[in-house]
Amino acid sequence: MSILPSPPATGRFCRPTGKTLLALLLWSLVLTGRASAEGDPALYGFFDVEIRVALDTAAVKADVEGDGGNLTVTSGESGAGLNVAPTGKILAESSPKGIKINHLIYPTSGARIESKSGTITFNGKKYRGYLLVWNGQNGTLTVVNHLPLDYYIRSVVAMEIPKTWPIEALKAQSVAARTYALNKRQDNAGNPFDVTPDVMDQVYGGLEVENEAANQAVKATEGLTLVYENHLALTYFHSNAGGRTENGSEVFHTANAPYLKSVACRYAGDSPYYAWQLNVGLPEIESALARNGLFSGKISRISVQSHTDSGRVRQLKIYGGNKTELLDASAFRRALGGTRLRSTRFSVRSFGQSVTFVGNGYGHGVGLCQWGAKGMAEHKIGFKEILSHFYPGAVLSTSFLTTAME
Repeated sequence: MSILPSPPATGRFCRPTGKTLLALLLWSLVLTGRASAEGDPALYGFFDVEIRVALDTAAVKADVEGDGGNLTVTSGESGAGLNVAPTGKILAESSPKGIKINHLIYPTSGARIESKSGTITFNGKKYRGYLLVWNGQNGTLTVVNHLPLDYYIRSVVAMEIPKTWPIEALKAQSVAARTYALNKRQDNAGNPFDVTPDVMDQVYGGLEVENEAANQAVKATEGLTLVYENHLALTYFHSNAGGRTENGSEVFHTANAPYLKSVACRYAGDSPYYAWQLNVGLPEIESALARNGLFSGKISRISVQSHTDSGRVRQLKIYGGNKTELLDASAFRRALGGTRLRSTRFSVRSFGQSVTFVGNGYGHGVGLCQWGAKGMAEHKIGFKEILSHFYPGAVLSTSFLTTAME
């Protein structure tokens, strides 16, 4: 999710129990009182809560370098050392008999690779934390970056929001991103990773994209999450609502929550994505729909069948030969590509062998509108009010103390 394309309407969220949330918040309170980490005086909030980011789920190989020293390699299963010769560079590959490291096979399904510096380079990009490299499918590797949550949030905010935007917009994004990540972390506790580093979850660019503005926003909101009735809120966000956000249940069927209801977004008009137009030939649409199993055969024209309460298209009617079919608009958008058909807030005009979509907004439209947050911040509206507007009824929480947003 970003000011670029928002993630498709997929994803699964399990809502944590009140006991789980309380335990997490109490744990964060204890951690916040610890001394600063060596080499970084900015330890706060969720720096001791770990997040697992899948950097690559089908890597042929993993080129890993330590930053300023030798790498330590241990078994991802037992934690035992693998007796890898001291080196600052590692080439990891999959093997039917285990993990191949620098051309030697070690009988383990996974390897933990870390550097004393606390940073590590994978395929030319620097990351905080350490890597777990697991045997995947068909001779590939799954490479997972384990790092403290708020370091991850620093990178996410830097990737999702330009550093030149008002700090209150970055603060709002920090809280939304942190809450989203904690939801995914709890949802995927039994899986090898929590999130992906792209628009399917949150865009993550590692250490080198961090900037002072994002770091300040994360620090200013240390420990803060959004909560609704003792549960972490589902803090979806998107680039531009095109004038009004969408009801969560229209896009994410698990998100029928009062705080994900459609609200006006009046401050996002300066976005380059606020208004757009796309012309697509019918043969291209036919190919895209067939490839995604949505419609087969020739198409003569397309029309809007129904709208959601926010004004977005819910269903399209596809006319083809001697048949007509109704298609979910979000599925249609995914088939054409979310970076091209920027939202489902559009009208349709059929002209011969082509269709023109005239629309507004970018992304699924649920939750925080990033361009709307920017506009509100430019009008001197603080991050608490921004979050309260886009997630009405949700409250900010730090440790076990919950306060209503004013």
